[in-house]
Amino acid sequence: MSSLPTTLEEWIHREHRHQPSCEDQIFAGYWFFEQGVTDVAEEYARTSAVEDSIGHQLDHTVRDVLDNLEEIGVLRQRSPPGNGIYIRNHRTEENFFDPTNQDFIDLLTEEISRFIRDMQTQEQEEPLPTPDGDESDDEESSGTLRTIAADALDIEPSIVEEALTNPDDPVDRMNRYDTVLDAVKRSDTVSRNGDYDGMGWRNMALRWTLSKRGVRLEKNESLTRL
Repeated sequence: MSSLPTTLEEWIHREHRHQPSCEDQIFAGYWFFEQGVTDVAEEYARTSAVEDSIGHQLDHTVRDVLDNLEEIGVLRQRSPPGNGIYIRNHRTEENFFDPTNQDFIDLLTEEISRFIRDMQTQEQEEPLPTPDGDESDDEESSGTLRTIAADALDIEPSIVEEALTNPDDPVDRMNRYDTVLDAVKRSDTVSRNGDYDGMGWRNMALRWTLSKRGVRLEKNESLTRL
């Protein structure tokens, strides 16, 4: 039988070493410990506070990292009264509570237009294929904004623009766009060359804390009381 982990890093790595966000999870786990945001101290941090503090240092979304840590018991989650749900535009940092708000609809249209413009511009700038097709093969294997978007929406690449702009319901358009942007952010093979970002439903009211086990691991205390 393998020995128990003795540090936060070892615990997270043992459970989630197969996940691309493993290093981000370790970084976030130690942030909670160093900030004293622990179950022992009865301190909690909102998702938005974690986002503001370390979001720019992570390669994956804060919510995904926190969810992964909560899944294995490193973090504990607490939901306050009320649902805390609203629409967040990460580029402008604007929040909307009503998806029929015209300002929201206009901003969503702008974000989608910026993404499509970037996608099409990158396609125009792609190197011409060599006679034997090597360049095309490399491009296809590495992925493009269009192929990433198509895979995320499970559609043909040729109809990405239509899928993002045609739904009459702005919430449907937003959900599709947010799905695409999340896939783009996760991809290691594409980059955004335009100024646009995710826009979708968020729940920043959730609170998180480092579990008692996580604290005891770092303080080298016995785990027999857990």
